[in-house]
Amino acid sequence: MSATPSGTRVLVVEDDPHLAAGVMENLRAEGYQVSTAGDGEQALAWLGEQGCALIVLDVMLPGIDGFGVCRTLREQGNKHAGAVSHRARRPRGSRPGPGVRW
Repeated sequence: MSATPSGTRVLVVEDDPHLAAGVMENLRAEGYQVSTAGDGEQALAWLGEQGCALIVLDVMLPGIDGFGVCRTLREQGNKHAGAVSHRARRPRGSRPGPGVRW
């Protein structure tokens, strides 16, 4: 038995609108209130005005990347929201480890 996420606010930071829509759809289906930002600058502006419980953060963003967003939030003292970063693309030429299929 788990607590319901009803009313829990999540910010999805993703520059690919199709990926953002998929993540948002799944989070909303679980009862989360979801907002989105298309880049690091938008995310920081949004977070400067509003709060959230979780940030789903793309690492490879135009302008300020996901690491820069996390760094800036820490420097500003924002330690309230947890951040989960994701990467939609594997690095060119990379190979999965043993037992992992791509």
